Amino acid sequence: MQFQLEAFASQDSRAQGEALVDRSCVREDLATLFDPHAQAGKLLLGGRGSAWQVTGSFGSAALRHYRRGGLLAALRKDRYWFRSAEQTRGFRELRLLSHLYALGLPVPRPLAARYARLGRSYQADLLTSWLPAARPLAELGAQADSAMFSAVGRCIAQFHRAGVWHADLNAHNIVFTEQRIALLDFDRGELRAVAARWQQANLQRLERSLRKLGFAQHPDFAGRWMPALHSAHALELSA
Repeated sequence: MQFQLEAFASQDSRAQGEALVDRSCVREDLATLFDPHAQAGKLLLGGRGSAWQVTGSFGSAALRHYRRGGLLAALRKDRYWFRSAEQTRGFRELRLLSHLYALGLPVPRPLAARYARLGRSYQADLLTSWLPAARPLAELGAQADSAMFSAVGRCIAQFHRAGVWHADLNAHNIVFTEQRIALLDFDRGELRAVAARWQQANLQRLERSLRKLGFAQHPDFAGRWMPALHSAHALELSA
């Protein structure tokens, strides 16, 4: 997968930036590629309200504008400190996704990323392929069973075996598609040396997310579902 580096001027004439684009499947001009309104985008529910489903020469895709969470969101909701092009949020996630996609791991195909720099700060966007019929684990509480949690454990283990640390492994970022389970949102993710300590921290983060969503109220959560996840995860890692 090859990405072409292109310069562009943003709609704010003061801001300049660059984009990495897979021109084997993306033909749009940069002036419209990252504009959800130009792409007739549909705003997606959930998250921070900054993701759109768009269509173009690349088919259907997800366009995400990076936004801050937590205390800094009110002050600098979508601006980040600029260090270098390769350190921008979009470029880093695109590079990681490209590596994972090449390994055959279940992630969306990265299509393009850009940053728009204004002074010492920047804004960023990422375009990835759309996963058809994807339903997040967070919405499947009524259908949950041990087999589902075993499948989630095996999926996560595939990434852990490749040394992939997901910075925000929660029930919204694990989706069930028509063919398989996939992971989304690798912002701030990275490759690490394989070690059980950070892998278990990933699983603990997921369990906190499930508890927050009310999964723990089910009588099978602690006794069957989570043990099934951990068992399948350990077995897959040892394979």
